[in-house]
Amino acid sequence: MRTKEIALGLVVYVKHHKFGTIVLISTIWLCFLSEHSVLAIWQLRREKERLQNEIINYKNTISEFEQSIDEVSGDRNAMEHFARERLNMKKPNEDVYIIED
Repeated sequence: MRTKEIALGLVVYVKHHKFGTIVLISTIWLCFLSEHSVLAIWQLRREKERLQNEIINYKNTISEFEQSIDEVSGDRNAMEHFARERLNMKKPNEDVYIIED
């Protein structure tokens, strides 16, 4: 019986406050249910921040590699040392053992 009274009260309220009901439903729709809702915008902003941080990290990595290239570009011994140390390359007649901490 209680649910019927609530439903009846809701119907009466909607009939008397049509504009308010429309505004309330529109606000709920725009804030939570639409494609451009507040929640979706918040999630997109978080994704944007994450991607910007990734861009910064990749730019730092690129600058480190460019610096390494500049260091070894003219010296054959430095190039060989870089290739052996960072890229785990070896000469054809030797064995390389990688020990990780």
